[in-house]
Amino acid sequence: MTGIDRGVLHADCSGGMLVSAEELAALLRCEQKTVEEAARVGRLPGIKYGRSWMFPRTAVVQALHEEAMRNVMPRPQRARPLALAVQVNHAPEKSRGRPGRRSVLPVLPELPELPELPES
Repeated sequence: MTGIDRGVLHADCSGGMLVSAEELAALLRCEQKTVEEAARVGRLPGIKYGRSWMFPRTAVVQALHEEAMRNVMPRPQRARPLALAVQVNHAPEKSRGRPGRRSVLPVLPELPELPELPES
């Protein structure tokens, strides 16, 4: 392209709808090579014209929006306890060893039998 400024060309022909890899990298705050690689593997919609990449603004915004929505993690649901809350009776502690350390294990209560699950 002799005598024609590339920036003027893509701004005039498309009404400002195309951005270069350099401009997109500046907008995304990353390296130009990163933008070009994303276009090469299909993560960003772009058109390679000669040695330069051009990107339609609306398609890039849509692609970034779709990728962001895929990366949204659903909020984890609170796990419900599987066991019943049972008060544990502790055996009296003997005072040997260091103070504050339990020397005898607590006595656990008997748990009720759980119903059997139906086979699937």
